[in-house]
Amino acid sequence: MEINIVYSIVVAAILQGFWLSFFILSSRKFGTKAAKFLGLLILVVTCTQLQYFLEEVGVITWQQFNAIHLPYEFLEAPFLYFFATFYLYPNKKVRSIEKALFIPVLFFLIITILYKIIAFTTNKSWGEHITLERLANLNDFHGDFINIFMLLIVLAILLYNIANFERKNKTYNRKNIRIELVWLKILLVVILVVIFPWSYYAVQYYIDENASYLPVDIAVSIIIYLLGYIGIHKMNILNERKKIRSQTHATLSYSVEESLKNSH
Repeated sequence: MEINIVYSIVVAAILQGFWLSFFILSSRKFGTKAAKFLGLLILVVTCTQLQYFLEEVGVITWQQFNAIHLPYEFLEAPFLYFFATFYLYPNKKVRSIEKALFIPVLFFLIITILYKIIAFTTNKSWGEHITLERLANLNDFHGDFINIFMLLIVLAILLYNIANFERKNKTYNRKNIRIELVWLKILLVVILVVIFPWSYYAVQYYIDENASYLPVDIAVSIIIYLLGYIGIHKMNILNERKKIRSQTHATLSYSVEESLKNSH
C-alpha cells in the first residue's frame, strides 16, 4: 500500500508537470523570457522523471529505456539559470560564456545518439558490445555526477547574483518595480537540499546498479509542485504590477498634457 502511495505521488507530479509546462508555454499571459524558461525547466524535469520512473517500476524494459532515453536532465541546470537570471534582469543579453552551460547536454546527446546507432546497426545490447558498455557507463554512472556538479555551480552563481541584486536595489525607486525574491531563494535552497540525497543515491547506484531512486523521485516531484505553483503565482503578480504601473503612467501623462492644453 505504501509503495502505491509513492507511485501515485510521482505519477501525479508527472501529469501535473506536463500540464503546467503546456499552460506556461502556450499562455500569452506568460510571454516573458523568464516564464518561457520556467516552462521549459518544468518540461525537462518532467520528461526526465517520466523516463526513469517507467524503467524504475518495470513498465518498460532496460532495452526499451535505451531506445527512448534522451539526456533531458542536462538541460535542467541551464534552464534553471536562465529562468532565474531573466527573472532578475528581463532585458539581459546572453553572453557567450553563459551559452557554455549547454555544452554537457550536447556532449551527452552525441553519446546517446552514437549509442543508439551502434545498438541498432549491430542489434546487440550494452553487455554484448564493449563500445556500447563504455558509452552506457559514461552516461549512466558518470552523468549524474556531472549534472549534480553543474547544478551546484548554477545554484552558487544564482544565489550570489540574487545577493548582489538585493544589494544594488536597497533604495526605493518608483521607476522600477520591486520584485519578490524570497520565494526564489527558498526554491534554490530546496533544490540544493534535494541534491544531497540525490548525491547519496548516485553513489549507491554507482556501487550497486540495483539501488532504488524512488526517494529522489519523490523529492523531484515536490520540486515540480514548487516550480509550477509558486513560479506561476509570483510571475503573475509581477506581470499584473507591471500592467498597473504602465496604466498609471499613461493616465498621469494624459492628465498632464490635458492640463497644459487647458491652461494655454
